[in-house]
Amino acid sequence: AVCAHVDLLLQNALPRDQASTDRDSANSVWEVLPNTPHYAPAAATFGASLLAVGGTTNKWSPNPQATLYVYSPCTNAWIHISDLPVPVVDTATAMLSTTE
Repeated sequence: AVCAHVDLLLQNALPRDQASTDRDSANSVWEVLPNTPHYAPAAATFGASLLAVGGTTNKWSPNPQATLYVYSPCTNAWIHISDLPVPVVDTATAMLSTTE
C-alpha cells in the first residue's frame, strides 16, 4: 500500500528536497536498475528522484522521443510522468538550484 501511494505521488509531481544526508556512502552497494524505456536518454536527478529524459526507440534508428520518466524504487520500474514540448536525443541535462 505504501509503494502504491509513493508511485501515485511520483506520477503527479516530482518530490522536492528529499536528499538524504544520513547515508553511509563507504558501505553503499550499487544495484542494477531496469532498463530505461528508451535508448540513450539524458539522465538527471531531482531531489531523490532519478529521471530519464527523451532518448530514441533503439540505437540503430534515431527516433527522438519527447518523454520524461522517473524511476520508482517501490515498483522497480520507470513511470512516465510527462511529455516534453519537443523530442530530444543526444542531449545533456543540468539541474539549477532556485536557492541563493
